[in-house]
Amino acid sequence: MIRVLDGLALVLAALVVSDLLLWWWRPEELFLPLLQVADSEKRMLAIGILSNSRDPRAFEPLAALLKDTDKNVRKAGIVALANLRDPRAFDPLHSLLKDLKDEDPGTRSLIALGLSGLRDPRAVEALLGLLAKGEVRMGGDAFAQRIGRSGDPRFFDLFLPMIQDPKRDVRDRSFAIKALGHLRDPRAVDPLIAMLKDADGDIRYSAGEALGRLRDPRALGPLVALLADPIQTLRLNAKEWVADLRDPGATGAFLSSSARVNGANSFRRLP
Repeated sequence: MIRVLDGLALVLAALVVSDLLLWWWRPEELFLPLLQVADSEKRMLAIGILSNSRDPRAFEPLAALLKDTDKNVRKAGIVALANLRDPRAFDPLHSLLKDLKDEDPGTRSLIALGLSGLRDPRAVEALLGLLAKGEVRMGGDAFAQRIGRSGDPRFFDLFLPMIQDPKRDVRDRSFAIKALGHLRDPRAVDPLIAMLKDADGDIRYSAGEALGRLRDPRALGPLVALLADPIQTLRLNAKEWVADLRDPGATGAFLSSSARVNGANSFRRLP
């Protein structure tokens, strides 16, 4: 048992030391040349490390990857620029977007992720166009968070009809609900409350999560009612969403419903 603990301690120590080294020793000089080697594994390693370095010197070499003949390298370059969040990234990302073929939705979606992290009005315009035309796959909490950070009210106008359309794909509706939660626009509260009664459990879950994030007192009663939802995961998460509202009236309402959920032994989000 002692040997096992010693081994774990060494692993943790190595992780801490590696983080300190990356903070103290700038790795750009070593990894920039690896972007040009033929070995794809080495190139991918270099791309990942350089994108995490957030060093502005890495921008031009990473942007050049968007013109690489290897499709996987191009995609890795897009992800790297998305992580780098350099304001200069709009031009290469937008240029690649214009050159893409219609049959390449995966790359288009990665470009949208990259654009969503830029504080550039042109990036917001391009992203609104992509989402409105349905040219990107909507998904991922990171994507929704970045859209929310933009604070642009036009995203509210774009996503509101999406969540209210029962014919749209559940994944698109769920993503739109998440994005509305991250936008923190109070106009979204009533439409999100209405989504708590949707027939689909994923939609109800996304709406509850978004309302918990918004912390508007109007959502307290509807979230308390969610404690009686037939899906166990929703009932369990509703406890946290009610608590997140930080409303004195939430405690009593929660206690009156707690007997319905106390027998649960697992805590698992919906897939």
